[in-house]
Amino acid sequence: MALAGAPPAVSAPLCSDRPANCRGSTEPLATPAAPVRPLLGASASAWLPVGIAAAAFRPSGAARRRWRRRKVLRRAAGFNVVELEGVTVGPGVLNAAVKSKPLGTLDRAAARAASDEEDPIILGEEPMLRRWLTARNCEGVDCVDIGANGKPGVWLRAGPGSVGVSRDSAVLRIPREAWICTPAEAALPEVELAWLVLSERWLGDASSYAPYIDYLWRTDLSTHPVFWEDSELAWLSASVETVEEVMELRDVISARAKLLAQRADEPGVVVPPQIAGNKEAMEAEFRFATLLVEARGIEVPESADGDPAVMALVPLLDSVAHDSSAEPSCEVGHDDAENGTAMIAKTCRPLQPGEELRHCFEEVSLAKLFARYGIVPEANDQEEALKVFTHHAVILPVNFPAEYFQDATLSLAATKLEVLAENTGLDLREGASKAAARLSLPEDLYMRGRMLPMARFLSTALKKSAEQSEVEQCEALFQRLFSGHLREPDPAPTAGADLCVEVVARAIAFEWCERLLGRYRKALGVVLAATAPPEESEQRAKDSRGNDVPFVVGEVRLAHFKAKGPDGSRVKSRKPQEARVLAIGDGRVTVQFLSNGLRHQIPEDWIQGRPDPEEQESPFEPLSSLATARARLAFELLYAEAAVIELAYRMTQDFVKLGNAIMQDRTQGDFQRASDEVNELRIFWEKEQEWMRQFDS
Repeated sequence: MALAGAPPAVSAPLCSDRPANCRGSTEPLATPAAPVRPLLGASASAWLPVGIAAAAFRPSGAARRRWRRRKVLRRAAGFNVVELEGVTVGPGVLNAAVKSKPLGTLDRAAARAASDEEDPIILGEEPMLRRWLTARNCEGVDCVDIGANGKPGVWLRAGPGSVGVSRDSAVLRIPREAWICTPAEAALPEVELAWLVLSERWLGDASSYAPYIDYLWRTDLSTHPVFWEDSELAWLSASVETVEEVMELRDVISARAKLLAQRADEPGVVVPPQIAGNKEAMEAEFRFATLLVEARGIEVPESADGDPAVMALVPLLDSVAHDSSAEPSCEVGHDDAENGTAMIAKTCRPLQPGEELRHCFEEVSLAKLFARYGIVPEANDQEEALKVFTHHAVILPVNFPAEYFQDATLSLAATKLEVLAENTGLDLREGASKAAARLSLPEDLYMRGRMLPMARFLSTALKKSAEQSEVEQCEALFQRLFSGHLREPDPAPTAGADLCVEVVARAIAFEWCERLLGRYRKALGVVLAATAPPEESEQRAKDSRGNDVPFVVGEVRLAHFKAKGPDGSRVKSRKPQEARVLAIGDGRVTVQFLSNGLRHQIPEDWIQGRPDPEEQESPFEPLSSLATARARLAFELLYAEAAVIELAYRMTQDFVKLGNAIMQDRTQGDFQRASDEVNELRIFWEKEQEWMRQFDS
């Protein structure tokens, strides 16, 4: 769909002359699907663990099909960050990390504006770039601005005479003569494209792409995780996938930069005198060009007119912001009316002047999105964290100690683990790699997911049978538990034995989530402590008189632990031990003891002085503005992923609480109360099953 009145092409695109072979697929844009409807209706938010509707996670089938056709356009500028000052750490689960002052209470826009040290790039103040784009037959240039109102991204121009655009309108059209591209068939097209960009940059004003190259080189990549210090990357240690993705990309960028350095040493290559001979400056130049291509490059397949498949940098479209929700404002892809010789941004809904163009780069996890592009979707609270990012995939490490098995023999337990590994890819056997003992949330939480069926499978007791072998027993149990999505859901497990099995299974899953959530809670506390002085970042509990209790999250103190009393109850230990404060609030303190790593939640008055009374607190050293911006990204990523973990945490916790209450009341003879709780559990179970089925349909 092209804009009316397109002038004829005047020049050819910059492109190397090597042969091509398509590495990706970018189909013509399809008509957008209808807006996504809530999967469970308005009543869904009444029971879901964090008060959201199911549609906050996953779009409808029609929307998913449209998403699979969405094009990948990468962008690295304009990172979304948040202000952390005043956020405090308290008890509980995710809200234990940000409870007494939720993120939603912060003025994020003001915080971002205050943290910007340089003026944003504004297209309206770039007459050379605007004229260059127009001369290259780019259409829609006069309708948009980059950096409108001091914000990154591409925005519909607002002002006198500005008008909105309807759905399915082509807002921007960028023909091939404006791209910088290299054939995708090259052995390393990313390296080839980075070399083309460098070659044009080194030509200076003599380059026919000078205005665009100058714009690209003012892209701020300083907060991209590839450039983070190791101490800063350690903030993200709770997010296993994020650290792995960043480390992998670091290696890739370094390898490509070395290839560029070798190319620069070839005879006949002219390096600008200001960096020639300066090894550090040359390395920085190569790394920047390589990361620029990684973050902004797009793979474009062969066009209908026979133009070769290319890896390209596409002006303006490479500045469109990412949208991870189910309702992006536009799509970026081929202009099918031009036989694929142009890329366009087409609206998915009506847009008003001043609205931002946003589309989905690619459907990947938050960890991959952050590692590749250096961006994190912004959220003000837990509910929004789940809504603004619909492609969550948070790694949940799992284990199953031998004492958890209820089977008659150890060989039955071993057979279970073998069946599980062969059929699900989850290998919990001794000696297996840690990567083989991971679930992915929220996917493994749904009906087709593996979390609850696995916990039930491993915790269900099996006895030796004369009619079936151990393998046959385990396989039959596996088929029954893992095929729930293929049949009508089982009724709520309210009978004694069934209820006990389900409570045990959910308690195990709850423990997995609680352990990981604890790591995220600790990581969030570390980031907070690093970004604000003690008087701003410390979380203080209140004693019975309402006075502050003077200790800080992250601080090492002497603390009493829960010891076993004469009657078997938990009592205060005689002597305190060194422990680190993890969270504080509601008169309770969560600590982790350094000697054994155990975590206890204890009364606030069990906290004593510092291990060394003579030790002086080291003065708070504020982070640089760059490190603070990186810390804000770390916090936002951890917060969003922790919201997903808490979803699973609360689902398992709520059932365990109900189930335990029923069993306890039955034991105590309070059958009327137990009956009321059974009805409550049935309602919970039915809504949960319906929610899971909707995601699997």
